[in-house]
Amino acid sequence: MTRNLVFSALVASPLVLATHASHACSCVEPEPRLLSPSRSVKAPRNSSVRVVIPTHLKGKLALRKHRGREIDARRIDSPLPNAAHVELTPVQALDADTRYEVALIRPDEHPSTLVFGTFVTANDSDTKAPTRAKIGKTTVNGHRAMAMTSCGVNTPWAEIFLSDARDPDRDDARLLYAVWASKSPGGIDTKAPPTAYLVPRDGKIKLGRTSYCDPDDFPLPRSGTVTLAIATIDEAGNRSPIQNVNLVIPPAGNGP
Repeated sequence: MTRNLVFSALVASPLVLATHASHACSCVEPEPRLLSPSRSVKAPRNSSVRVVIPTHLKGKLALRKHRGREIDARRIDSPLPNAAHVELTPVQALDADTRYEVALIRPDEHPSTLVFGTFVTANDSDTKAPTRAKIGKTTVNGHRAMAMTSCGVNTPWAEIFLSDARDPDRDDARLLYAVWASKSPGGIDTKAPPTAYLVPRDGKIKLGRTSYCDPDDFPLPRSGTVTLAIATIDEAGNRSPIQNVNLVIPPAGNGP
């Protein structure tokens, strides 16, 4: 549960460059990201908060009223190698027409609080599940970097094209894709937390790193077949029926 008040706040953190010693590649260290709710759309009162916290950042994740008290919330983590996808679910409905903020509290750092997301609630809750997306083509890039640069990686990444997912009552709902992964079709436990929450961009979701500077490190095997379970999820955690997708990762040297 989230607790405690804080001493000072900052809306954005300074940029930090990280250099990979074995590569002539300098990257901006990834920062925490609020995936949902959206800052620009009022959120249902029964919303959960979904964020990505890079592993190099230590501290306590907090949901609180804007410049006010902290909200008790249950925390569920889906840890990946370079980041944790975290869901905070308030134990009670959020207040209507109220601004909330999401912060990382770091008592030993200055400033001691990093506020990295805000949103405002609506008057109502949301109990209707979004529709599931239509799954289009999938593209697997086996062991080939997106661009031939010093920051390129030789690990696989993939894109899945999706369309037509929507919330039945709210056209502007903030929809994510919850994705579970397993190397065996019968091995996916969709009652467990998702492997990751992914934000669609340009009608598709991306899995795996395209460069050393890419903070999204969805785990794909070096080769073989991985089975994915995909569901559309709204701010309140309502989710669509689950669909399965198989990705075939070619061995190194056999990619497109």
